Order: sequence, then C-alpha cells, then structure tokens
Amino acid sequence: MEFDEILISGNENDLNEYMWDYDKNIVVDWRGEDDEIVRGVAEKINDPSLFAEYTDDELKIYFRDNEYILPYSLFSDSGKARYVTINKVRELIKDNYEIRVWKESTLYDTHSFYVQKNDWWKFMDEKFSDRINQLFIKIDENTEFE
Repeated sequence: MEFDEILISGNENDLNEYMWDYDKNIVVDWRGEDDEIVRGVAEKINDPSLFAEYTDDELKIYFRDNEYILPYSLFSDSGKARYVTINKVRELIKDNYEIRVWKESTLYDTHSFYVQKNDWWKFMDEKFSDRINQLFIKIDENTEFE
C-alpha cells in the first residue's frame, strides 16, 4: 500500500505543512463556499460526476446522475454549516472513499480534510492505528465540530 512516509514518521512541522497543503487536502475555511468543498472532493477522487450548484434557496449536489438537495435552512448554524455539505458528500462517496479531518486543524476556524480510498484507510488503521488516530478524526453524522 502506498502512503506518504511523513504521515507515519514526520515531525510536527512537517505534518503541519502537509496538513495545510491544498494539493493533498481539502482545506475549508468556515467562510468558504460549499460548492468549493464539493469541487475539492471531486478533484481528490477524480470524479467529474460530483459537483454542486446554488439555487435561490438550496445547494444541489450532483453525483452519478443523481441530484441531492440541501435546503439553506440546514445551514442556519454558520459555525457548522460546512459540515452539512461535508457529511452529505461523505455519505455519497462512502462506498469507495472516506473523508477524515485532521485533528489539529479542528483547533482553528479553517479545517483540513484528507480523502483516501477505503482500503487505504483500512490498511493504515491496521498497520499504524495509533498514529492515524493521533492525526485524524473519523467523520460520521454524529461528529460535532466547534
């Protein structure tokens, strides 16, 4: 299984650089736009069928010829608004991919997400569970973020 060695043996400075690397992660500012999140995930999984568009009162997410509607009323808590979109996209891609948040990034108003195939996460969880648990938080529908 291929992985960046820095995830296993990198020091704090190297990991911090890696965590905020836009080429490796989806970096989301709390003021960011939700369609940017969807676009970032689509790029990471190389799937152009995943995209989003705004209407007057909702965000529409498209994936594999299906449309999913997120009414703006779901985004009423501005501090957690980005996680409405993250959770929906996570749900859509969960058969093949998993999104986790860098634990350290949750201390800031900008969070960094790492997307990998499910088998990659399984391998890393089995071989390097302590390190992976130190670096990442699994996301599910009950995950709460400040």
